[in-house]
Amino acid sequence: MIKNLLLSILRFFGFAPKDLQPTRQRIAQYSLESFDNRSAAREAAQQDGIAALVGAANKHKWLILKCPCGCGQEIALNLMGSHLPRWYVDVKSARRFSVHPSVDATSCGAHFWLRNGQVNWCE
Repeated sequence: MIKNLLLSILRFFGFAPKDLQPTRQRIAQYSLESFDNRSAAREAAQQDGIAALVGAANKHKWLILKCPCGCGQEIALNLMGSHLPRWYVDVKSARRFSVHPSVDATSCGAHFWLRNGQVNWCE
């Protein structure tokens, strides 16, 4: 009875143990695709597991992807040296790319690294 009361109070304030929260499908691996314009990249990035790179091969501007936590939010990372904050993308192949520094999504609280196209959670 006390356990149920405590769970009810937690739910009322928006908290619940992890096993009671709805599970979201997490994205574990991304594949990189290149685009000339941001609108085409945003459309492609709506698919799970697609990271869309915007700009010329030697002058990247944005990296756009769907949040890997499953919340559905679009994450757009600035890659331009003239703007802050900025990230760097090290591309070895479409499935082997890394992003520096880590990505901290403010909308849902997801915090992760992208290493060799794989999501590594900062938990």
